[in-house]
Formats: sequence, C-alpha cells, structure tokens
Amino acid sequence: MFRFLALLILSAAAATAEGQTVATLLRADSLRNAGSYAEAIEAYREVNDKKGIPGSWRLRALTGMATCNRQTGNYREALENYRTIDSKGLLDVRGKLNMSNLYLTLGLYADAVDLLEPLNTTIGQDTRLINLASAYAYLGRGGDALQLLATAPTDGMSAEQKATLTANRGFIEMSLGQHEAAAASLGKAAGMLADGAGRYIVMANLALAESGCGHADKALAHIDSCLTWQKINLGEKHPDYAISVRKRAEILLKAGRKTEAAAWFKTYFGLMRNYVCRSFAFLTDKQRQDFWFSNEPLVTECYATEAADPQLLYDVALFSKCLLLQVERNIEAEARRDTSASRLYDSIASLRREADKGSSDARQRDSLYAEADRQEQRLMAMMDGYRSFNANMRLTSADIARRLGRNERAIEFIRYGSTSARRYAALTLDGTGKVGFVPLWTEDSLRNFRLTDGRTLNEAMKSMRAADKNAIYTDTKLSSMIWSKLKPLLTKRGRIYFAPDGLLHLLAIENMADAMNGSDVCRLSSTRELANDDKDIRGKALIMGGVSYDECDAKTQDDATAAPDRSASSILSALHLPPAANGAYAYLPATAAEADTIRSMIAKGNGIKAECIKGTQATETAFKLAAPSCSMIHLATHGFCFADTDRPEPLAFCRDSLREDDTMSRSGLVFAGANRMVQPAYSAYDDGILLAREASEMRLDRAALVVLSACQTGLGPITSEGVFGFQRGLKKAGAGAIVASLWNVDDKATKLLMTRFYHHLLGGMPMSEAFAQAKTDLRCHEVKIEVETDEDDKSHGQIRRLGRWVWPKKKVMKTVHPYSKPQYWAAFILIKK
Repeated sequence: MFRFLALLILSAAAATAEGQTVATLLRADSLRNAGSYAEAIEAYREVNDKKGIPGSWRLRALTGMATCNRQTGNYREALENYRTIDSKGLLDVRGKLNMSNLYLTLGLYADAVDLLEPLNTTIGQDTRLINLASAYAYLGRGGDALQLLATAPTDGMSAEQKATLTANRGFIEMSLGQHEAAAASLGKAAGMLADGAGRYIVMANLALAESGCGHADKALAHIDSCLTWQKINLGEKHPDYAISVRKRAEILLKAGRKTEAAAWFKTYFGLMRNYVCRSFAFLTDKQRQDFWFSNEPLVTECYATEAADPQLLYDVALFSKCLLLQVERNIEAEARRDTSASRLYDSIASLRREADKGSSDARQRDSLYAEADRQEQRLMAMMDGYRSFNANMRLTSADIARRLGRNERAIEFIRYGSTSARRYAALTLDGTGKVGFVPLWTEDSLRNFRLTDGRTLNEAMKSMRAADKNAIYTDTKLSSMIWSKLKPLLTKRGRIYFAPDGLLHLLAIENMADAMNGSDVCRLSSTRELANDDKDIRGKALIMGGVSYDECDAKTQDDATAAPDRSASSILSALHLPPAANGAYAYLPATAAEADTIRSMIAKGNGIKAECIKGTQATETAFKLAAPSCSMIHLATHGFCFADTDRPEPLAFCRDSLREDDTMSRSGLVFAGANRMVQPAYSAYDDGILLAREASEMRLDRAALVVLSACQTGLGPITSEGVFGFQRGLKKAGAGAIVASLWNVDDKATKLLMTRFYHHLLGGMPMSEAFAQAKTDLRCHEVKIEVETDEDDKSHGQIRRLGRWVWPKKKVMKTVHPYSKPQYWAAFILIKK
C-alpha cells in the first residue's frame, strides 16, 4: 500500500519544480531504507542544494545525509551535516543527541560534554545521561560519571531505560577496576530486564565483573546461562554468541586455566573469522576499519594463553595482522558489473541482515543463514575475486608450512598484554607444520635497554644523531637479547622470514650486529605473504630524482586528469610545517646521478622499459599519471613523517579508524615545485606533496617493487596493521615489495646502496638477497685517500704553519671504508608484501 501511495505522490508531484523536489526527497528516503547509502546521499544533497525550500525539507535532507554518512562510517561528514543543521537553527533535541553519539565516536569527548551538560530535556534523557557519563569516563572523570548516573532523576523513564542506566554504571565501574561495585550494579540491571537479548548482554558483563572479584565459579555459571540462551534464541552465527564465547575464555584465563581458555578462544576465533568472511565483502572500507580496530584487540587476547596452543596463536596472527590490507578489494563494485552477480550480492546482504536481527524463530533464522550460504557459493562460482577474497582470510599455518623450504623458518612476532605489562613472543613455523612458542621480553625492558653509550634504546630510536643509530646496530648485547632464543631454529645456510609487531616495526632487527649468525633474514608484512607468488618486475619502470623543489614545469601540471588535491598544503600550513611554513626543501644533488645510473642499468635489457623524470618535470601530477602503469617505481626525493610514532594506544573500547585519517595525512613525499606550489596563489594545481592518504587512493597493483630512496618513509605510528605512514599508503594502493628508510641518510651513500641493489636484482638475484648484498657492498665499499704520516718530507721546501717554518709530512695512499657504519646502511628496510 505504501509503495502504491508513494508512486501516486511521485506521479502527481513531478509536474512542478516543487513536486520534483518532493519526488527527489522520497527517492532519497527509499534509497536509504534499501541500504543504498551512497545514492541516497547524492539525492539528499540535490535537495539540500536547492534554494528557497521549506526548512522542514532541508532538515529532512540534512538529517538523511547524516544518517547515511553514519551508516557508512563517514563520521566526520555526518558531524558536519549536523553542524550545518545547527547553523540554520534547525537542530532539535534528537539531533543534538545524535551529534553527541558522533562526538563520542570521534573521540571529541570535551565537545560531547559541552553539548550535553546544558541540555535540559525529558526526550531521550537516558541517552543524554549515558553519553555524558561515557564522555566523563573517557576524560578520566570516572567519579563524575558514576555520580551522574547514581543521582540522575529517573522519573518518567521506563523500566528498561532505568536498567540501561544501571548497566552502564556497572560497565564504567568495571572499566575503573571497581569489580565489586560493578557486579552489584550489573546484577541489579539484569534483574530489572525481561528475558531477552539485552538481559543476556548485561549477564555476560556481570560474569566478567564476578571474574574480576575472583569468583570464577559464579562467573562461569553466569556466562554459561548466557551461552545457553543465545545458542537457542540467536544461534551460533550471531555476534552476541561469539562475544559470550570470548568472555568465557577471558574468565578461564583470569582463573589461570590457560589450556581450557585456549580451547574457548579457538572456538571464538573460528566464529569471528567466519563472521568477518561473511560480512566484510558487504561493508564499506570505513566500516571494515571501524569494526576491526574495535575487535582486533579482543581477537588477539588469546596470545596470553602462550604455549597452551601455539598453532591457534599462529593462525590468529596470520588472520589479524594487516587484515584490512588483505581485504582492500571492492567486492560490491565487482559484483555490480554483472546483473546476476549484483542481484545475488544484494540478496545475500538482505538475508544476513534479517538473520542477524535475531527476531525470527530458530528454524526461520537458520533457514535464512543456510539460504545466504547457498547463494554465497553461487556468487563465489561466478566471481574469482570473491573466491580468492574468502580463501585469503582462511589461510592457516599449514598453508604457510607448505611454502617453506627445508632450511627455511617463518616467525610471527606477537605483542600482548596490557600497556603497563606488554610482552613479546615469537611463533615459529617450519616446513613440517610444527609451531613453537618462544617467550621473549617485555616492551619496557626493550625500550629501556641501555646501549653501550649509556642511552636507552627508546632514546636512541627517537634521536636524529648518527652516533645513536650506530650505537643501536653495533650493540651485540642488544642483538643477543632480540635474537639469541631464536638462533637454535636455524640450520646451516638457512633463511628466516619474519613479520614484526609493535616496536619491531621501527627497529631494523635484520640489520642488527650478528643477526641470526649472518643468515638471510627477510621482513614481511605478514608471513601469509609466503602463500602468494611474487609479482613480475618486468614491464615498465618509473624513476624520479634530481627534483627541483623551487620550480616545476607548468605543462606537467596542466596534464592532470583530476581536480588538484591540495590537502597537504592545508595540513602543513595548519601545523606550521615546511614547506608551507618555517622552511623549504633543499635540492639533493646525488639523486640526479642516482636516477640516471639506475635508468641506464635498467635500459640494458631485462625486459623493462625505463622512464626517467627529473628536475622541474618531476611533479606530483607527473607521478600520479605515470605510476599506475609501472611494475617498478624508484623515487629519490625528500620524504617526511610528522606523526607521533609513540603515542599511547586508545582504550580498547574506544577505537576507530580516525588514527589512520590522521597519520596518513602527516607523512608523504615531496615533488617538483613544492616550495612554491603550496602557496595559495597556485590553488589551481597539485601542491607538489603526495600524502600517504593520496597514495592510498591510487591504483598501484602492477607495482612489484616501490623503492623510496627518501628519508623517514618507514616511520609512522604502530598498529596491528603495521606502521601507519607512507608505506601503509602504498600497501593500500596495492604495491608489492617496498624499500623504505627509518631515518635521514646521506644521499651519496643512498645512491651507492640503490645502484648496487639494482645491479644484483637485474642480474637475476632474488630481491631479498639482492637487497642484503647491496648493504654488504655499501659497508665494504673502498675508497683510497691521501693521508699524512708523522715522517718529514725533506724533498720539498719548508712550509709555514701556525707562524713557524716546518717540513711538510710525507703522504701515503690509504684504503678506507667510508660507509661501514650503520648510520649509512641500517636505515633501509625491504618490506615484502
């Protein structure tokens, strides 16, 4: 009936401009209800852009845009929609409450407090109290949060609303370590709720509170009642059931029953992996990020079971490390290319949404899941991309073991525990499939390790002094601390593949003194990369160097096919950073010769066509146009990373994708004309600075190798996804292996390292071996210099020195190794993807 009436309204209204606006608004509502959020936003925007429309129409359009943006994870855009509503005097109480939700999601807790404290309303009072209390708690005002919830007037609230307030008070008490109080609050809340899904969520939190009090048996009884009800009424595929399984594992772990805990964590991991495989293809990139940053710390809690089940831990590490990079593929866009696939895609999404609601009876729910699974098999048969998408997420240690040679080992470094007591361990794998657990060190002991010069490792890593870098990579005791427990794994002439975690992302442990007895040590984003074949470097190479930072060729700017991206200039200007403010980038003389040498080496055959762009032509625009078609990319230029690489992790229950938005906008590469193009007068052109975020939006799937012969390109904040810096942007764009640096390096040494690397690589040496040999070549590079001896040279006349006549000293030729110190070669790391 509604559809029929809507059609009548559309038909009658279309005759007038006003009617067309109404028709567009109704179409936008329909698209939003169908889950077509991107199309709905465009329709709402079309309405909002019209002048002279009634305020109620504009409010509906802006509110609809905000809802769609929130649904797709575009929280900043949703917040801007509400701010626009507010600026037009149209923001009502419900809008303010929605705005407060966004403030909490974005971590803008002070803004949430400012908005909610003066808000006096009976509508949505429970939401106001809960959000205001949450904001207080996040700001460290736990006492204020509890006081607010304990003394708030609850007249007019339903029993369910009162129970929600009490449950939230219990959750905050538990977060503050007040387990006895939390158990009392949560127990009271559970007693106020009718039998249903909400009650058992509270019961699961009550179980954790009881566990915190040391009442393991009572906690297990509570969680088992949750699992029994959820299994019957929601089913084992429902996310709430998986969460309760994890909480049972946590209770067992806290009770010291690691073996039992590992078994329940294994069940939870299987459920979570299945959920991710089912749902990720139907989520936007932002929604995937939000989900995973919230859930990754919970999935990897199982690391604390340590040696109870090492194979489980290895499989978890394979799944969780760099997960978002493995699922960058846009399955929806691929499905839309075929009518049948598109219909199947929408049908599967609809069936699973309905099943996940948990409102249907058990038989109907299971029927919905089963039908969705059947249709998914049909979709995978139609789409190779979707099939590989799922298969890649289900890799196990057994799959990796099959790719290891007899003398090869794979290591997944893992980091686990609370921030104050974080530990590291190594999960080792050989070709037989055997997984070992090797306990290592605490993060504090590693950061505070005293080097031979008296400085801590943490201080030396943050320092820009060459002497500190030399101290790190020549300290045999530090190398022993990191590698000694792993050396027994190696056989003669062996090879180690390792995937770092935590601090090891910023420490080139493969370059440590006597690392693994000189065996080949290869860094990977994740050892799951061993299951993938390397990309072919043959094709087309792009080399850029000798960049002119003061001037650029206008023609290369005019060739741009897209609107200029000037976000870098805006961000650097706001931060008062060069070249927008406080300085400019200087010309690097050695990079021109580096680019010429590499081009001539590549041009000698090898099936690779080389394009070399230098000087004023080496613009950001030229790079964006040329790079997508290349299998090899070499960039010899300035790089920067202004993001804080050592900031604390957010609370486990307050993670989102905004860290990536921030850090990928504070690292980048500098191209021709940047010193000038960042100025507002050149707003019609690219600003000459390519941010990591901009790089992530390019298509670099063909690039088998990207060499960043630039400073600080390996830096960025550490996350479970690796380092969030420029290398992250390239990985998201689809690039293969990446060479990056951890600190500023002498450009002459860099030129020699790079030319030796290409010499070995183009000569047929495997990439990791070519890179290791290039570093050896640089260390052993010989130069003959003339030096004075202590012996007088009386074959020449005397010379005047310091006011006296003296005999000159005899000179001899001496061989030196100018680049033997780690400051010249240890900064560069090869990251295989």
